[in-house]
Amino acid sequence: MKSLVVFLFIFSCSILIFLSGCDIVSQPEPTAKVSTGRDLVINEVFSISPDKYYAYSWVELYNPTPHGIPLIDVSNPSIGFGGGTNGTILSTLSNGASWDPLTASIPPTANFNMVASQVSDTVYAVGDGGVIQKFQYDSTAKNYRVTTIPNPAGTVNMHDMYLAALPSHLLYVVGDNGTLMRSVRIPESFSRIALPTSNNINAIWLNPTTGSVLLCGDQGTILLGNLAGIFTVKNPPPLQATTNYHGIGMFSFTGTGVRGYAVGDNGAIAGCDSNATVWRPVTSPTKANLRRIFISPQNLDWYVKTRAWIVGDRGTILRLDDSVWHKQTSGTTANLYFVTFTDSIRGWATGDNGTILYTSDGGDHWGKQPSGTSERITGLSLTRSSFLLQQFYVLAMYAIKDSVFYNTQTYVPNKNVVLGTDTTAIQIPIITSSFVMQSHSFIVVNNDSTQMTAHSNYAPSVVTPINSSLQIDLDSVGKKLVPSFYSWKLGTSGEVRLYKIGYLTSFDPFNNVYTYVSTTASCVDVVRWGGFAATHGEFNLVRATGVNLIFTGTISLTIFAPPFSDPNGYPQNLPLTQTIPEWSSMARYFNMVDVNPNTSSTRSSFYVTSSPLPGWPSLLGK
Repeated sequence: MKSLVVFLFIFSCSILIFLSGCDIVSQPEPTAKVSTGRDLVINEVFSISPDKYYAYSWVELYNPTPHGIPLIDVSNPSIGFGGGTNGTILSTLSNGASWDPLTASIPPTANFNMVASQVSDTVYAVGDGGVIQKFQYDSTAKNYRVTTIPNPAGTVNMHDMYLAALPSHLLYVVGDNGTLMRSVRIPESFSRIALPTSNNINAIWLNPTTGSVLLCGDQGTILLGNLAGIFTVKNPPPLQATTNYHGIGMFSFTGTGVRGYAVGDNGAIAGCDSNATVWRPVTSPTKANLRRIFISPQNLDWYVKTRAWIVGDRGTILRLDDSVWHKQTSGTTANLYFVTFTDSIRGWATGDNGTILYTSDGGDHWGKQPSGTSERITGLSLTRSSFLLQQFYVLAMYAIKDSVFYNTQTYVPNKNVVLGTDTTAIQIPIITSSFVMQSHSFIVVNNDSTQMTAHSNYAPSVVTPINSSLQIDLDSVGKKLVPSFYSWKLGTSGEVRLYKIGYLTSFDPFNNVYTYVSTTASCVDVVRWGGFAATHGEFNLVRATGVNLIFTGTISLTIFAPPFSDPNGYPQNLPLTQTIPEWSSMARYFNMVDVNPNTSSTRSSFYVTSSPLPGWPSLLGK
């Protein structure tokens, strides 16, 4: 068991260094240009050669996104499953930061149309050919045991399902030819419920409080029923009499105005009153086929009660604001088949070609998550977990490390007493508690706060300096109780990487403790100069230990998660061939901020400037 409490390393050291005849203050430039990216990037690198007695380095990070990015993001990550064509079953424990194929005892092959889960070890999937399967984790075999559940409707295609929250075992599935079936026990056994239609049923919505059930399907089918299995046909709007509906839902069966919606082909949206009896056309901002709707549950406090989302073909995403449907920018042209939210800000949409879109701001902005598949993803089932995910950024540099003397009596390291020098990979956590990096703002990580203050002007943008003159040597943590410190400086040839780290713990409410689960690391950006070779193995293991230590006196210490591996040398990332000239920097072209470490190259993204100025996007584009 380990405590979740993570303490921030805060250490300030001021050493006055006088520079004779040297000045790195830059003149103001004209208004800079900006472009949009998906995450933080390394925007500028400044380094005075380490053979100078005034050696000095800083690395500038830039937020090119249109929204703020918290440097520490703590959340209850959603866990769950995804399903799709050709036997695709995926799982995630990390808000979808990584999706992994399910390891099953019998590899599935069906085209799955929907998945449903209420616990982390079990998922149901329905699909074409009448397939209904249950995947349940087998701790002995270390895989998911597959059970095919008999389908009394035969081989008709199944499209959707509703799974009640535990301890109930209620499970509904719907499909072609007016199929509605229910199972109420374990092991599952389905019985058919007669419906007053033979049209295909594409979606089901159930209110667990009232027991009311809504179904929709082809040829304008809308049905209202209850748990007793009694259903009546509701007339669609006249101009939607032959519309194939694919999604349906209600806010509630009380109140005034439009309380429920059905969505379908050609941008069709139908709305109903609180009785769900009269359905009228609702203005739609699109003609694309609409595939699914998600309406915020009214009984859960972490949702905005008036919000809803619709997805459809050609990357269509709509959001309901003030009773009006508005288009959102999805960033994709793929057909989207499913949308869900686990609270008012975190949501997912899925579709063709393995598309998984994610938003952390209520749908204002959507970005892609890697699914690891090119199959169509037709459904997700996600729930808020008892896990806690802490995400933060780390700069990993190939730099010169000067180990310094630490006084165990005063708890103060002496930067002027160097015990040894090594050129190696170092890690600097970019952590400021509760700090949100604003859109198009900057952070400058420097190795000498005195020089940064005395000899660098800032541009008029929002700039936050992070003074990291000294760092804890993580290689020494756990070996002894006395911490080791080092100072650092960038060399004439080197590399800087930006990582996003996820530290996952599980919570035991009975003992009020968190237990470490896993560490994830994704490389956000890689920058190289001085002909730095991509074959170095220094970044194969980026250290971050799991020991929690607190030192009395003037030092508080942050220790992170176990070591994580990054064996990728990013060989396609060609370095700048030249070293960084004295009093100059390497700066990113303003329109090269949409970075992919697996395809981006420093040589094509950066240039050398003789006017380094922290806090200013480049004037140059490429």
